[in-house]
Amino acid sequence: MQASDVRPLPVLEETLNYLLNLLDATEHPFEVVHDFVFDRTRSIRQDLSMQNIVNDQTIHMYEEMGESLSLWLGRVPSLILKSKEMCFARRLLRLFRMGNYKRFLCTTATEASYLQYYIIEPYINEVRALALSCVNYCGYKLHPYPIAHLSKLLMMKELDVESFCNACGLETSTGERGNKFLSTKQTNFHYPKEVFPSYCLLGLEHF
Repeated sequence: MQASDVRPLPVLEETLNYLLNLLDATEHPFEVVHDFVFDRTRSIRQDLSMQNIVNDQTIHMYEEMGESLSLWLGRVPSLILKSKEMCFARRLLRLFRMGNYKRFLCTTATEASYLQYYIIEPYINEVRALALSCVNYCGYKLHPYPIAHLSKLLMMKELDVESFCNACGLETSTGERGNKFLSTKQTNFHYPKEVFPSYCLLGLEHF
């Protein structure tokens, strides 16, 4: 990238003002204009991030972009906002942001349609990694956590749990009776840099 390719703050402000004025245009349907503005403001946000510009001007610009994006929500028919699919998506997003991994996984397994699960699938292992992190850091060091219990918590097969733990940098052990355990308080936990294998989610019998 050349220095001439980077747009300075004054240029970004001028571009944003031009784009926001387009929202009042009537030559094209609102949806078309909104999609165009959304795409162009995304590049503005990228430029601000790349240049690490942090000041009152950028805060104001982010606020204006946020307000412009929220205009779309006000035009969504109430019938759609209150639909079963939209309520499910909002509830699942709330669980994801709250870090409520147990309810996120259970809700996905019992309520998601095939299409919804296909959309959610990339985030399931991310939620599982969060759950594994909590077990590892909050567990009692002298009492290893049974893989069988972890299998139920993560809603995956026991063999997959071992593979998942290893992918997160955690070691498992085998007890005297052949039962598998996860030793907690391990310091080398990490979120895998590579893409997780596609582990099945137990409880999806309705598919």
